[in-house]
Amino acid sequence: MLQWNKRRLCLLILVAIAFIPLHAQSGTVLAVLERGPLLKKVIPFIGPNTLSYYFGEYRLGQEKKAEIYYITEMVPLSSWTPYSCGGLAFLEVPYPGARVLYYSREEGEGIFFLFPGGSDNPCRFINPFLERYTYFRSLARLGGQVTFPAVFEIPGE
Repeated sequence: MLQWNKRRLCLLILVAIAFIPLHAQSGTVLAVLERGPLLKKVIPFIGPNTLSYYFGEYRLGQEKKAEIYYITEMVPLSSWTPYSCGGLAFLEVPYPGARVLYYSREEGEGIFFLFPGGSDNPCRFINPFLERYTYFRSLARLGGQVTFPAVFEIPGE
């Protein structure tokens, strides 16, 4: 009986090793949607407004967070400065204690990306998010519903 249990244990260990997530080996991080999309009103970082938006909050690895604010109408302010991520044009929104980037999509929709405490390389999150978001958005067009990707990988630096 003991021999049987040792074989089972060895088999379980081999199976567990085979399924170790790639992000643990390659330096990638999982972005996991913790809340959202939630319909809310009044975007907190652009002054007085009554804008409706869909909110999402992601956990990036163990501690960091990123917030998403999806809107259907926005007029950028002149105090926002150009920022580039992999050839895509963004505007950086001044906001103390965080880095906020605005991306204007076709058809008048836009997405704010907020990184509490700032971020040295927000493009690491933004580029894979937009790739997955665009894919899910194309599927959701049939239902007209806003969807955010539940989980996606952020490549290592």
